[in-house]
Amino acid sequence: MRRRTARSLTPRDERGFTLVEVLVAIVIAAIVGGLTVGVVAGSAEQERSTTSHVMTLNEGKTALERLTRDIRAADPVLEAESDEIVVVVRDGSSIRWRRWHASEGVLAVEEQQFGLGEAPEGWDDAPTESTTTQTLLRSLDDPEPFSYRNAAGDDLEADEDVAEDVRVVRVQLVLESSEGSGVSLHDEVTVRNARGGE
Repeated sequence: MRRRTARSLTPRDERGFTLVEVLVAIVIAAIVGGLTVGVVAGSAEQERSTTSHVMTLNEGKTALERLTRDIRAADPVLEAESDEIVVVVRDGSSIRWRRWHASEGVLAVEEQQFGLGEAPEGWDDAPTESTTTQTLLRSLDDPEPFSYRNAAGDDLEADEDVAEDVRVVRVQLVLESSEGSGVSLHDEVTVRNARGGE
């Protein structure tokens, strides 16, 4: 038989963690985990807010660009209200009647196209079933985005009788993103083809 050595007979040092040490480690891990979750959640919320703001800004820029292009090319401006503007746009082979209007948080454009010889005399009040409507913005916060000036630079009271005197159209689009942050876009457009004299 073999002899046991003294070394193998001594108990091993199998000391573990005490309950207090385990509890302290759990508390520290919970604090670190909570802070990490808070930082990640805050970053995700900030990203959502930024994305919403950028999307609203891009939609607003696109709508403003289309609107100002139509106003600049207006031949002529037919109606000039604070919540709508009606213009005629000619493009070589056709005439387009366009009515931009703001109502209930929406900016939309109605369009009707005519051939050069087909356009009725009262374009401003002749939309038919062939009129198309496109909604460009659903987050408009200001129901009256249009204001006007005459050739002398005087502000005009927006109503149906001032269209002939309009030389400058100011467009102010105040938008609200889905996250509640506001975006404001504005432009001032000179009408190239005004009906009245300078």
